[in-house]
Amino acid sequence: MRVYLCDDNRSHRVLVRTVLASEPDLEVVGEAELGRDCLAGAGALAPDVVLVDNRMPGIGGLEVLPELRAALPDVKLVMLSTAWSPEVERAALRAGADAYVQKPRNIFDLPSLLRGAVGQAGALVEQLVRNWLGGERERAYAAIHHDVEYRPLTVPDVLRGIEEVKRFEAMAPEATIVPRALLEHGEDVLFLAHAQLADRELDPAWLMTVRHGKVAKINTYPTWSDAQADAGFDERTPSVRRRVLDAGWRFLLRLGAPVAPAPG
Repeated sequence: MRVYLCDDNRSHRVLVRTVLASEPDLEVVGEAELGRDCLAGAGALAPDVVLVDNRMPGIGGLEVLPELRAALPDVKLVMLSTAWSPEVERAALRAGADAYVQKPRNIFDLPSLLRGAVGQAGALVEQLVRNWLGGERERAYAAIHHDVEYRPLTVPDVLRGIEEVKRFEAMAPEATIVPRALLEHGEDVLFLAHAQLADRELDPAWLMTVRHGKVAKINTYPTWSDAQADAGFDERTPSVRRRVLDAGWRFLLRLGAPVAPAPG
C-alpha cells in the first residue's frame, strides 16, 4: 500500500514514516508539511492512500479534503487528528474522507488502524483482539468507535459508547479465553474463541462491524453457530478470509472486556 503523508509536525512525520516502513505491505512514497503542497504532491505520485492531518497552517485538513477527493477520486483519504469529536468526524466524512482516525497513543497501532481505514476489517480486528486479550485496554479502544454499539454476552441491554463499555468491564465475570480464528467478510469480522468460566466452558464468538475505519458494532454470542447464523456467513462462504489465531494465547479477561493477563 503506497501512502502519502500530509502533516505539519516534522517529528510526527518521521515517526509515522519509520513505523509504516517496518511493515512489508506499507510504503510512504511522499510527504508534505502544508495542505497546498499535499494536494500537489499526492496528485503527482498517485498513492493508494493519503493521510491528512486535521490542523495545518494555511489550508487545513477539512479544507484540502474536497480538493483531494476531486483530484484523486479513487484514492483512500484518511484524516488524522489528535483529538476526536463527533462534529469534526462528520465534517471530515462530508468533506470526502473515507475514515477519521485519532492519532493512537501507541504509534505501533497505526498500521492496523490504517489498514482498517482503507477497508481491511480483519487486520483492524486482529490487532484489537491482540491488545484486548493482552490487557492493553486503551490500545484496544483505539480501534473502537467512540459511539460503538456493544451487546455483551452477560447482560440483555445494548451498551452505547466507549464509556458504557468501560463501566461494564469493571463488573463483568472473569473468564479464560483461547482465541481460535477470525473470519472476515467485507466489513464484518467474526472472532471465534474458547472460554473457560468458573462454572462452565463454552465457545463464544464476537461479531464486529467496521465502518469508516473503526469497529462500530459488537455483538457477543454463546456459540459459534449462533454467531455465524446471525452474521450470515462462515468459513465456507465464498470470499471469506480466515485468519488462524495463536491457540497458545491464554489470558485472563473479563468476558466482553480486557484485564491484565493471567500469570504463567
